[in-house]
Amino acid sequence: MVSDPANLRAGDADRDRIIAVLREAFSQGRLSDGEFNERMAGAASARTYGELEALTTDLPLHEVVPSLPVPIDEAELEHRRRARRNMWISWLTASLVTTLIWLLTARGDEGWGYFWPIWVIGPWGVVLLVKSITNSDN
Repeated sequence: MVSDPANLRAGDADRDRIIAVLREAFSQGRLSDGEFNERMAGAASARTYGELEALTTDLPLHEVVPSLPVPIDEAELEHRRRARRNMWISWLTASLVTTLIWLLTARGDEGWGYFWPIWVIGPWGVVLLVKSITNSDN
């Protein structure tokens, strides 16, 4: 885990936001041609949030720059993992119970009949799967 958010790697979108702030400052006359060109080059080559933030700290538009991400501590990460595991355990339990009820009641003269537990198992499972994929913190 990174202890200082300023050391986290910046992406293209982060560099683009800083470049927009620099252009606005230049258009307002807050930066000379030389300062603007120097800072633009710095923004294009910046690798971390700290390098990007240093380019705008003396500008009044500094508050426009997005705040640095706050790293998630291990306790919060473990809490999220436990919550995800409990959601899957609940789904599995409900799936087994509804399937067992279907097995005990479905056998009749016409065979097994319609597998109605799919209406409990299917949608709930899809929602959990999507949530697990999009919120993977591991």
